[in-house]
Amino acid sequence: MELKCQLVRAAIAAVDAIRQVDATAQIVNIDPVIHVVPKAPRYRKQAERVCASQFEAWDMLAGTQMPELGGGPQCTDIMGLNFYSDNQWVLNGDTLQRSDDRYRPFREILAETYSRYRKPLFVAETGAEGVRRAPWLRYVCDEVHAARDSGIPVGGICLYPITDYPGWANNRHCHSGLLGMVDHEGERPVHEDLALELSLQQKRFASAAESMPEASASISVEA
Repeated sequence: MELKCQLVRAAIAAVDAIRQVDATAQIVNIDPVIHVVPKAPRYRKQAERVCASQFEAWDMLAGTQMPELGGGPQCTDIMGLNFYSDNQWVLNGDTLQRSDDRYRPFREILAETYSRYRKPLFVAETGAEGVRRAPWLRYVCDEVHAARDSGIPVGGICLYPITDYPGWANNRHCHSGLLGMVDHEGERPVHEDLALELSLQQKRFASAAESMPEASASISVEA
């Protein structure tokens, strides 16, 4: 928590410095969103505390927690949510699968975040590995559409990463990108299933934007 407070102080100082140069600058703050469930009822409070921790930095920036840090509504204009296929898990246990009854629909997480801060949202990072890449993007897009249909202002989705990469902890080849590692011919193979799904979802959002221009959204790809 001490480190988190220092990071929030730095973020608030940065916001103040940016606004001194350009008062119209839009400030985006990004954090992961999660859902954690207990192994047994006696661990429910612990799981709830872990879930609540995801909002601590945003609360401090908003000035609703530790207002002495200087936070307030002016510190955030847009909120970015990082949400991956392993962002829900059993406390001290395994990742929750979407087939599990305890899995929380992403649309509910989007709704909770918006209800808490009343700021426009976007999915800042999302993705999965292997054969789950295309189905995962489809799921996230379905959930974003459902959230938008219920009035939640979700302005876009960023697929991350654009390329496969060496694992941070063990340097393994993470097959998670739209593009693979460079092959012996210097080319990057395209993951066709993900490319097709991405194209379909871009058209889907473009069509929705045409019918409801006041609530347009986009799919972007970020490296």
